Amino acid sequence: MKSADLYAYAQRYKQKNITGRYVHNKHLEEYLEQSSLYCEKAAYSVENRVIYTLTFGIGNTKILMWSQMHGNESTTTKGLIDFLNFIQSEEDLAQEIWQQFQFVVVPILNPDGAFNYTRVNANEVDLNRDAFQQTQPEMRYLQQLIRDFQPDFCFNLHDQRTIFSAGNSANPATLSLLAPAYNPEREINNTRKKTMQVAIYIATTLNEIIPNQIGRYDDGFNKNCIGDYLTTKNIPTLLIEAGHFPNDYQREKTRLLVFVSIVSGLITILDKNEDVDIVEKYEQIPENKKLFNDVLVKQLKLSGQKIAKIAYQYQEKLEEEEVVFDLQKDVNHSSEGQYGHIELDFAYRTFADENELLKEVLSRVK
Repeated sequence: MKSADLYAYAQRYKQKNITGRYVHNKHLEEYLEQSSLYCEKAAYSVENRVIYTLTFGIGNTKILMWSQMHGNESTTTKGLIDFLNFIQSEEDLAQEIWQQFQFVVVPILNPDGAFNYTRVNANEVDLNRDAFQQTQPEMRYLQQLIRDFQPDFCFNLHDQRTIFSAGNSANPATLSLLAPAYNPEREINNTRKKTMQVAIYIATTLNEIIPNQIGRYDDGFNKNCIGDYLTTKNIPTLLIEAGHFPNDYQREKTRLLVFVSIVSGLITILDKNEDVDIVEKYEQIPENKKLFNDVLVKQLKLSGQKIAKIAYQYQEKLEEEEVVFDLQKDVNHSSEGQYGHIELDFAYRTFADENELLKEVLSRVK
């Protein structure tokens, strides 16, 4: 299947009334009302919100997918809903996927975090650091699903920050992939190889659409993270991290690439191809680096002193059911500040103070 065809499917089956960064159960429920897929209210969150679970497909290969484990990471949920539209279509590929796979899909695992637009759940616990101890009802439910369904492959869907570059390049990591480790030594076993094979095919497909904007997420081992935990159980689990596409802070273009990633990943699982040099090809995907800031200001004078650069990052805030982006100085040095998604060169123009500078910056980036 050509990458252009998959991208065309992504555009065709995009759920147009679910957009932006703020996606929670209300949006999902409106969608499910017009969907023909079987859905159940399978579990509840800390604040008693429903965790919806969809099941479909009649094949032998079992696929488990979940999104919004972190409530403020909604891009993959949008791409996943677009995939649900596709799978209900009459497209030949959709019908083949339906015939070959069984799916269990949890579009929003952390509905409290999604509603409040927070990374953590209502108990302020990061669910992706709860895989081992399983203290939270949302994680316990996911683990119960895994035990009951016994998936052959899992898709763990997330968003990543705008700071990441694809390797050392001046290109953002618009989408990053990870075949998680199963031990601190990050050794390679057959489970990791299966995941790597899927990652390779996805990266190859995406590189035809967005060349040099695919990254490889850090594989440092943490048994508390769900991908690492499942790999220790010999369950192949691919992490997909949706990132920044230029001038797309609402991530409406990135969601299309999430769709392409899901479908192309399923194609390679279906084909059961295996490269001889899997590990080498996987490691050729550039590893994520933290080289970007949202705005990088260069060559200015502040209070009479020459300054080479000042970095700014957007802080996301929920206001009246809309995510707003508040530009603030990157005082924590979240990035190395080598590149900016927007770069402003002031040619050593003088500013009286940082407030005057920020006012000028805001006037230029809006």
